[in-house]
Amino acid sequence: RGILKGATRSGKTRVMSVLAKYHQNKNVLILVNSSDLMDQVVGEVANHLQEPVGTIRGWNGWHEQRITVAMVQTLYKYRYKPRFEELAGKTGVILYDEVQSAASDSSRKVLEKITAQHRVGLSGTPLSRDEFRNLITIGLFEDIVQTVTSAELQKAGRIATPHIFLRSIPSAEDEEILAHPPPCNIFKFRGDRDVLDNDKLNPHQVRSILEKRNKMRLAYYQWAFLWGVEENPYVKWAIRQDCEWYVKNKLPVWIPVDTKRHGLKLLNLLSDLDAVFLDRDDPVAVRTVERKAFNNHQRAILISTPIFNVGIDFPCVGAFIPAVGGMDVNNILQFLGRGQ
Repeated sequence: RGILKGATRSGKTRVMSVLAKYHQNKNVLILVNSSDLMDQVVGEVANHLQEPVGTIRGWNGWHEQRITVAMVQTLYKYRYKPRFEELAGKTGVILYDEVQSAASDSSRKVLEKITAQHRVGLSGTPLSRDEFRNLITIGLFEDIVQTVTSAELQKAGRIATPHIFLRSIPSAEDEEILAHPPPCNIFKFRGDRDVLDNDKLNPHQVRSILEKRNKMRLAYYQWAFLWGVEENPYVKWAIRQDCEWYVKNKLPVWIPVDTKRHGLKLLNLLSDLDAVFLDRDDPVAVRTVERKAFNNHQRAILISTPIFNVGIDFPCVGAFIPAVGGMDVNNILQFLGRGQ
């Protein structure tokens, strides 16, 4: 048991293939959390081992082999069915790709029903700043047993050393912002701590106050992002200028966004630069074809919602322009390892 912490492009899928081959007398179950990651893992493992790989994606897409790649969402949905119980009983090895997701409620309940003693989790960012989630992950797989850093991969020539450029962007015009006031007064609950310390409040009242405060904060953040980033003409100008330069110099550009609305706006802004926008609503086959076209330099710019943010390989990426909010250290590490 253990967790392999390997930076992006460290060969985690190859490691899974080696482990599956080593345990050739056991059934191996590889867990993933997205259809795009499933297709990538199935293709690479089958190519490495020259062995058929089964898939479990929905009830009608339940096709087992000695090595099977399964969607956690499907297993969770059918965890009380005899078919799942049979799979759980004969599984000898569990490999969890992007194991930071193992702490979710659905993943935990699936893993608790599978008695396989051999468990290996793999990720570039297996642990987070949430200590409670970290304890769950370590409880399911034990601690990190091996680490491969980005610096080691750069020294070995496996990945490029990223060059980071920070642009100073003016805020949107004041009169434009004032024409669209925030949906709520975010400072109204500054005294929450004093309110919540009131011994006369019952748990339901405390929960109600916290929920209202969190909704207000989310609404204020969405308002600030809309008018500070999405509708900010200076941000649009900067993205357009950068993309023109990268496309001219034949560097494929990846622009992740948070919402479909923002992605469509950027697609309209960059449509003449051979840009494509992909979202969860697009069929998996379409996403796969466009992703391959991008990796083969047949698309200049890829704009996408979070469907590709974790685990998906983009070895061709020459430039990365984050048009997303809430970028923490783990997000940045996931993104920066993918450049040429």
